[in-house]
Amino acid sequence: MNAEFAWNASAPGSQVPKTFREALDSWHALMSNDVAPAEIFAKEGVFDAACARIYGVRAGDAMARFFRFHELSRIPNASLPRFYPTKIYPVAVLWRYLQGDSAYWSPDLGPDEKMALRSLNVSRAEFQRRLAALWDQTAGVNRKALAFVEQAENAPDLRRDAREDVTHLRRCLTVGERFARLLAVYHEFLVSSRAEDALAQHKKLAAYLDDNFTLDRVDPKGGDPSSWWEALERMRGYILAGKK
Repeated sequence: MNAEFAWNASAPGSQVPKTFREALDSWHALMSNDVAPAEIFAKEGVFDAACARIYGVRAGDAMARFFRFHELSRIPNASLPRFYPTKIYPVAVLWRYLQGDSAYWSPDLGPDEKMALRSLNVSRAEFQRRLAALWDQTAGVNRKALAFVEQAENAPDLRRDAREDVTHLRRCLTVGERFARLLAVYHEFLVSSRAEDALAQHKKLAAYLDDNFTLDRVDPKGGDPSSWWEALERMRGYILAGKK
């Protein structure tokens, strides 16, 4: 994809921006998938062909549908800080989402949340319930996306050298769904002080991670799974403190 398009100024669909602002706007539109060039993403185009080569024809079709899948956020654009997406894609890599969302995890009103409440002109209860609703929708998106990955995993033509990656993706999507469910309950807990549901979701997720993931093949800092455990420990401390 890079060789044919990103590094080829004369590729079909190439653009020559006239100004820096035009180039920046184009980059942002591509990065956020507000623009998807037909030369790449049209049905049975280059993107679909790449998926077929990587995964197999039938498996690749399922994976192409997975990569395209998203839902528009049910929370209006101006109702949350700009960090949160307006298009919700399946979440399999969590560290950035956990890092951004953690600004609003403290039982006490922290500086980031105070700033958000002033900017949005909203109560803490309403703000936290919006976050809970966003994470609840994210859990649903991950659950629906799992169906595509499972189709690829069960396809008779799935390439042997792709199977490990597809299986790992399925497991990470499951983590993403369970984390999203935990965060939906956790944000509700922050304004309701009902800790039992949050603790129950936390326990289920911790058990799943214990049973399905190890830290033996990651970078020295622990990679994405390390951020999962760090987030779980932080939330557990806040839940127990709030429970008291």
